Amino acid sequence: MKKSLHGLLSVMLALLLAACCGGVAGATGKNAPNIALNNDSSKIGVMTQEYVGANIAEILMINYNGAQPALARYGGRNPEIESFNNAIKFGIQQRYNEFMSKQQDRDWIEIRSYPFSNAEYLQIVTTAATYPSYGSDGDITSYNFNKKENQFMALADVMKELGLDEHKLAKRVKELYVPETHSQSVEKVTATGFLVRPAPSGPLTQLLLEVVIHNSASDPWKHFFSYTPALNELFKLNAECLFDPNDMDRMDPPLVYQSQATDKKTKR
Repeated sequence: MKKSLHGLLSVMLALLLAACCGGVAGATGKNAPNIALNNDSSKIGVMTQEYVGANIAEILMINYNGAQPALARYGGRNPEIESFNNAIKFGIQQRYNEFMSKQQDRDWIEIRSYPFSNAEYLQIVTTAATYPSYGSDGDITSYNFNKKENQFMALADVMKELGLDEHKLAKRVKELYVPETHSQSVEKVTATGFLVRPAPSGPLTQLLLEVVIHNSASDPWKHFFSYTPALNELFKLNAECLFDPNDMDRMDPPLVYQSQATDKKTKR
C-alpha cells in the first residue's frame, strides 16, 4: 500500500513539474521580445553598370544590412529583398547577359534605370530596348519595395487595390488618349509597372504602361505612358528620360539620365 501511494505521489509530482516547466516555457516564448526589422539603412545600389561600345547596362538592386539581429533566423538574409533582387537578377540581368553573349556587330542594347528612394519606398523603374529596331520604344518594368512593411510589392496587388483590371484600364486610356494625328488610335494597353509618388494630399500610384498606337497611315508603334488613376491623368513618357531628373536618386557613378541633365545645363 505504501509503495503504491509513494508511486502515485511520484507520478503526481512529475506531472506537476512538467506542467510548471511547460508553463514557464510557454510564457517565455509568448513574452519573448520581438526584434523589429529595420530597413532604414537599406538603399538602392548597383548590380551591373557598364557602358561597352553603344551598349548601356544600368541594372540596380537593393543593398541592406544583413547583420541585424532580426535577420539572424534567416541566416542574415532578408527574404523579401532577396526576392526583389532575384527578380532583377533572373530578369533584366539575364536578358543583358544573353544579349551580350550573342551580340552581332551592328546590334546594341540599352537598359536604363531610374531609382526613387524615400522613407517609405525603394523603387526602380527600368527600360530595355535592343537596336536596330522599329515599332517599339522597348519594354518598361518596375521593382518596388515597401521599407516599412518589408514587402516586395506586386503589380497585381496594386491593380486590385486600385479596382482596375486590363479591360477597365484600357477603356480609361482610350478615353483619355489624344492622338497626334487623326489616323492614330489606341490598339492595346498593358500595365507593366508602377510608382508610388509623393503628393501634397498623400501618396499617389502612377501606373506604367506599354501602349500600342495603331496608325492607319503607317505601322503601329509601342510607346511608354503613365496613368494616375486618382487624378485620371494620362501622359506619354519620353523613352530617353522618363521622369524629371530632380525627382530621382543621384547615383555615383552617374546614370545616363544624370549625364543627360548635366549636358543640357552645359549647353544653356
